[in-house]
Amino acid sequence: IGKTHLLKTIFEENKSRYFYFQLNSTTSLQSLADRLNLGVVIDHNKLEVYSGEFIEALKKINVPVIFEDFYEIDTKDYPNPKLKNTLLQLKDSDSNKTIIVSRALDSTFSYLPNLEIRYLEQEEHKKFVEAFIKYRGAHLKFENLAETISKIWDASRGYPLVSEIFLDI
Repeated sequence: IGKTHLLKTIFEENKSRYFYFQLNSTTSLQSLADRLNLGVVIDHNKLEVYSGEFIEALKKINVPVIFEDFYEIDTKDYPNPKLKNTLLQLKDSDSNKTIIVSRALDSTFSYLPNLEIRYLEQEEHKKFVEAFIKYRGAHLKFENLAETISKIWDASRGYPLVSEIFLDI
């Protein structure tokens, strides 16, 4: 509860730009491409080819993109597995900042492992942030790393996902 509010608060407090999309059963790859001004025209008869073009175009956007209510784009009543699979491919790209938010998981997510989000104690959190910076955030430079890690721990309440969002911004 409060996932979207948390994300928007983080972006707004950091005066960061972001794109936000409320997904629903009428969302299409073309509607997303149009709203993001990607200049991609999707041929739905050849969606596999065009979803790659969509992903490549989206990689060029250097602003976080939030997709809200992800579970609503592929349901029993409104099946859209191609859109779902295209958006899931974005998570494997290091060159975009895609955030997929969902308040519920539908039955099509049975392949996912347990999604419990664990809280880290302060020392564990410190090690997590240091490892994150070393392996994924080498471009991040801080005048006082210990103080920065402490502030991130205070703000994130020890939740690594929230810490990653702070570091990505």
